[in-house]
Amino acid sequence: MNNILVLNSSVLGEASVSKTLVEEAVQRLLERNPQATVVRRDLGTEPIAHLITASVAGVRGVPTTEAELAVINRVNPLGYEVDALRGLLIGTPAALGTDLVVLVVAAAFMITVASALLPRLAK
Repeated sequence: MNNILVLNSSVLGEASVSKTLVEEAVQRLLERNPQATVVRRDLGTEPIAHLITASVAGVRGVPTTEAELAVINRVNPLGYEVDALRGLLIGTPAALGTDLVVLVVAAAFMITVASALLPRLAK
């Protein structure tokens, strides 16, 4: 084995258990083959645009920062519903087109999931 590609995908940084396990495995591989070249890619430090620590923290747990709350508001379809209702009832500025699209897509997704699960539940 001449090349070792290490892909760390955890956005938890040094708190990542998988990163620790991967590093132990890489060290064992290097002990067996010291000439091997290690190429590292860390998505925690060089993230994909939509996969950042604030996004994951906002979705996985209780949001504690403004960035995490913004992520929750962005991925929760109910936030779009509230925004549309504010625009219609109170007259505040709202992106009604975007709100409607998100709500229709979310409803279609939930109906599809429910339809797929219904035969299993009926048994």
